[in-house]
Amino acid sequence: MVWSETVKDVQKKLETKLGLICEVQDERRLSLTIRPQQLLEVCSFAREIGFMHLACITVVDWPEKNKFTLVYHLWSYHQKVLLTIKADINRQK
Repeated sequence: MVWSETVKDVQKKLETKLGLICEVQDERRLSLTIRPQQLLEVCSFAREIGFMHLACITVVDWPEKNKFTLVYHLWSYHQKVLLTIKADINRQK
């Protein structure tokens, strides 16, 4: 199996189904930036295509920009790919 083909296949599935731009970071990492209201749909679809392990949830605080960035790291054991999902939320909500 060629890793870059697997990453590109996953990228195509995400972009086709969700209509979002998915950035290839390297041969085993993808990154996706979404709106907060898309989180359930994106995570559900990611699970359908093999991202069964939620490796990490964290948040980055941007006080000067008055926002938080939620960051989810999902791992696919089958494809051996890490998907990073980011969503910005307002600090005031």
